[in-house]
Amino acid sequence: MPLKILRQDIKTIKTDAIVCSSPNQLEPVIVAERASASASYKIQVEEPVWIDGKHQEEKILYQAYQSALTIAKKMELSSIAFPVLASGEKKYPAQLAVKVAMKAFRDFLETDEMDIVLQLCDKKVFGFPSSLVASIDQYINDYYIDEQKYSKECMVCQSIIKEGGIFADGITISEDQVEGLEELMNQREETFTQMLLRLIDERGMTDAEAYKRANVDRKLFSKIRSNQAYTPSKKTIFSFAIALQLSMEETEELLKKAGFAFSNCIKFDVVISFFIEHKMYDIFEINEILFQYDLPLLGV
Repeated sequence: MPLKILRQDIKTIKTDAIVCSSPNQLEPVIVAERASASASYKIQVEEPVWIDGKHQEEKILYQAYQSALTIAKKMELSSIAFPVLASGEKKYPAQLAVKVAMKAFRDFLETDEMDIVLQLCDKKVFGFPSSLVASIDQYINDYYIDEQKYSKECMVCQSIIKEGGIFADGITISEDQVEGLEELMNQREETFTQMLLRLIDERGMTDAEAYKRANVDRKLFSKIRSNQAYTPSKKTIFSFAIALQLSMEETEELLKKAGFAFSNCIKFDVVISFFIEHKMYDIFEINEILFQYDLPLLGV
């Protein structure tokens, strides 16, 4: 999970380290052991005090994130959790502070590997333009089949979601499904893994570029690459569809390779189709919007 957004007490997030404000502004970074029951280290950083945005507040805040990430990298930690720094007692406007955080995370993950968690209290902190939110709401209204109108087919979709079939990789199927699946596998000319690797090559991308843009970690991608019959989750397929900037037709084909299809009775599918149809392929921005709609995030 290279970048994950959560709404929960940061002390309960299971990571190698958590980040907080330094009690001594003379020290840019302080590392203390046993931060909480869920984290081994606490990295304390200097935060800027918000004045008016014209006193290098953004630069200092960006450096705070970079300093913590650099320390975590030197300590060979694999995961780290952040609050929105400076947005509390330092009075840094939350919507501006979270943008600095996301930029710092993007820049770091372009060249490095680490699981980063951003802890938020308000799901609307990203402050999207009202026109974008209105467009998404209208799209959902046009295409999403709500629970009171579910057909039998939609009820089946929902049962699969509850069992983890949509959002969990390496799903388990019943014995009754095995025979049909084997027949389907024998008929297919190209597996999900083969199509994914072909698309990566056709886009002229490296493996690292593909999985980073999909917001998945190297371990998961290695599992996919090494197994020609790998069974991905639907969420993983969508993550790579966004990373590779696939069209709706290409995404539908990639889904089909793993036995999935778009469904209007799953709001997650409807919102993802909105982004693909509108050629919006920034996975971090997409996850920010998914977070606001209380939907699963891509990649993580």
